Amino acid sequence: MKILLDTSAIIEFLKGNIKVKDVVEKSLDVYTSTLCVYEVFRGALFLEAKGYRSDLNRIREFIGVLNVLDLKVEDVLKASEIWSKLKLQGITINDADVLISAQAVNRGLTVVTKDRDFARIGEVDAVFI
Repeated sequence: MKILLDTSAIIEFLKGNIKVKDVVEKSLDVYTSTLCVYEVFRGALFLEAKGYRSDLNRIREFIGVLNVLDLKVEDVLKASEIWSKLKLQGITINDADVLISAQAVNRGLTVVTKDRDFARIGEVDAVFI
């Protein structure tokens, strides 16, 4: 299985979550999105600004071994299709999750996440941790 680690999965992996580590170890290829990288660093830097400790070096090291996906025009188009379908159904999901979903769909990746919003996006294969 080829997977895309969502922000929550990266955080859980770094916390030592056995389920996430097992999924990662059994995967052929492990990806994440630049959007997830942003969310992880944003959170870590915010915690530091509030006086809490975050291990930026460990985060950088882990991100460095992942295949990081940049957004492409095809991803934005797919995300727009997904967003439109959901909006017509009265479902609102944040833009980052819709864009991450589009990246996964376009590349045949399974999203690993704690975020149940991914279950509401019908086209996305997801493993919930």
